[in-house]
Amino acid sequence: MAFCKNCGNEIEDNAQFCGKCGAAQNSNAPVNGAKKESSALGIVAIVFACLGGLVGLVLSIVSLCVYKQGSPNRKLGWIAFGICMAWIAIAVVVSIVYAALGIDISRFYGGM
Repeated sequence: MAFCKNCGNEIEDNAQFCGKCGAAQNSNAPVNGAKKESSALGIVAIVFACLGGLVGLVLSIVSLCVYKQGSPNRKLGWIAFGICMAWIAIAVVVSIVYAALGIDISRFYGGM
């Protein structure tokens, strides 16, 4: 007989979960049926957000929708979203300053 790693209850030698507290006994067994999440989407969102692109904003919103509340990977989505919002804020401030100084920015866009 073995004992639960969490509560000390006596369990079968090959038991994967404790019958009393439900704790996983095998380190490879998923806890509460949770799957390991990949953080690739959040990392890609941060990279594109740092480049100041619309892709970063879209990926950050997608990662916020995909990851569950409280997930460490959801934080990556919030970071990417924050970076995109910072880029937007910078663009707005620069536009206001240019307008206040009377600088014609049409030359930057090919005279559109």
